[in-house]
Amino acid sequence: MSFSPPLGSAGYERLLVPNRRPYRTRDGFVAIMPYTTLQWTRFFECIGRKDLLALDWIKDPVQRSANVNTLYGIIADAAPERTTAEWLALMGERDIPCGRVNRLEDLFQEPHLAAVGLFREYTHPSQGEMRAVRSPFSVSGATQQPDRPAQTLGESTDAILTEAGFSDAESEALVSAGIVRRGQGHGTV
Repeated sequence: MSFSPPLGSAGYERLLVPNRRPYRTRDGFVAIMPYTTLQWTRFFECIGRKDLLALDWIKDPVQRSANVNTLYGIIADAAPERTTAEWLALMGERDIPCGRVNRLEDLFQEPHLAAVGLFREYTHPSQGEMRAVRSPFSVSGATQQPDRPAQTLGESTDAILTEAGFSDAESEALVSAGIVRRGQGHGTV
């Protein structure tokens, strides 16, 4: 909605139509996005719907755009006929934008994410084996170190008291009086 007063409803209509969504395949989901006349032609040939190619609203990009929800519905109807891998291969061969839609649990084995080391395994001192997402950014010239696990209550009491200027004797007095407490692994940062 760039114009004031608006010339239409808010949002990009092609993006908001009900049939633009991940499409269920035989074994998962895929995003298939033909855009150009050539891509739509190749898609219809691929699904055995050459009959659609003669229709004026398919040939004309303006009319096609006005009927995009119907077009996406055709993709939705065709998608369950093949597996995700089959769609990726077919669309790749035909230069039609297409991509796998992962489930959250698929991300841990996703080749690109594995190649860039997005997930790291580590042993938490009290919780055991854990998996974490690495920091998404780095600072040039700085050594990147993994985040430390969340500390237990009181784990850094001694370090904090020392940093605040308390002597060892004063820290012991605070602990003895119950003002502060130490947790497991106390004294570590």
